[in-house]
Amino acid sequence: MKHSQHTSWLSLCSEGNDTYLVISDHLDITTTQIPELDSQRPSLFVPIGNRAKTVTLRELFGAKRNQRLLTKRVPGKIHLHVEACSIFNQRPLLIADSDIPTNTLRAKIPSTKCHETTKQIVQKPASFGEISSINYSQLLQPFVNVFCFFSDDLGGFKNIAHHLATWLELVQESTIPRSTRIWEVIVTEKIPTGVENEKEARKVFLWLPSAETKRDLFEQVSAIDMIELFSAGALSVNACHRLLKERIMSGSDQVRKDRELSRCHFSATHFAAFLASACEHFSWVTNEPFDFIKASREDNPAPQDLDEHLANLLKHIRNPRDLAAFAALAIAFNLLLDSYPPHSRCGLERHTQYGNV
Repeated sequence: MKHSQHTSWLSLCSEGNDTYLVISDHLDITTTQIPELDSQRPSLFVPIGNRAKTVTLRELFGAKRNQRLLTKRVPGKIHLHVEACSIFNQRPLLIADSDIPTNTLRAKIPSTKCHETTKQIVQKPASFGEISSINYSQLLQPFVNVFCFFSDDLGGFKNIAHHLATWLELVQESTIPRSTRIWEVIVTEKIPTGVENEKEARKVFLWLPSAETKRDLFEQVSAIDMIELFSAGALSVNACHRLLKERIMSGSDQVRKDRELSRCHFSATHFAAFLASACEHFSWVTNEPFDFIKASREDNPAPQDLDEHLANLLKHIRNPRDLAAFAALAIAFNLLLDSYPPHSRCGLERHTQYGNV
């Protein structure tokens, strides 16, 4: 089956006095390209910028075939891709990229013939800039491994610091452990080459958000790095970006490791389901963090008499053999199925190991 070349996933639009979050089915289309949804655990990379970002996507992640689509973007719209060469890896790489948001909303709800879209009214509309910031700082952040800001596209360090300060003022404390926080990288061509120069630029940058917010940037991120990208002509385009990809993937792998240790590293099935629930959540409530546990129980609340039910089951177990061969497996199997959140694609045929139960 030929996949659509349209990659639009999330966008903001207006109708009359109402603001809408428009969601396409591209998340489902993208994740279904991953063959082992229950065992492969995707990483999410979010590059934010314009020209330099577009070049990076083409050079590093095989987006050359979609060059026309990459260069004709509506500012603020988020597009979703999967890196083709990573689909069969244990860490398939999803890329959610966006151009620079503007203060003007698209007046018409976009539509395509090859995608289904839903629109959800934002119940407590703020300014477009605030809603866009919420999309990044609250909706996407719990799922993202690496945010990458292209400084030259965004107007320099001060503008990036302003965006981050805005995020800090809007964001609520996440429901996932602090050890799972994202890694942020700032890419620039404006500083001299060398590790020491990158360290000095990082020190300067870390002072900037404090002029606009009293909140600590490291409440929301695990690390911030500065990467100098060689200017055009100094090296080949491919060589210029090779180090960038290595460092991005190194940071992403560290976040993956931290999330694995905290048991917050989702399979593709759970990842897509929770992300769909998060989109729905933030169209209704923009000032509360997404709660993974509440979302997983939304359509299947925990029974009040669960302990009584389990006790009644265990009364019928007469010996250790029945406990190990039947009761433990039956409970484990039901807990396994019960762990699938709403919107997930769960098939009993995947779980043949408990077939005899």
